[in-house]
Amino acid sequence: MGKVFKARDRHLNRFVALKFILSQETPNLMIRLVLEAQYQAALDHPHIPKVYGVGIWEGRTCVVMQ
Repeated sequence: MGKVFKARDRHLNRFVALKFILSQETPNLMIRLVLEAQYQAALDHPHIPKVYGVGIWEGRTCVVMQ
């Protein structure tokens, strides 16, 4: 569903992962990505990255993760 990139959060001086929708963004895919982020944020497990937020980067929806 998506592609993940390593990025630097300049405000907090740390590395984060940005997950984007791999194909053309449609309203349905954006909703699925946000729902996935909500479900992931509800989990607490050492092998599952923490979700820091959902945002827009250069006009594309992304999930910001640990």
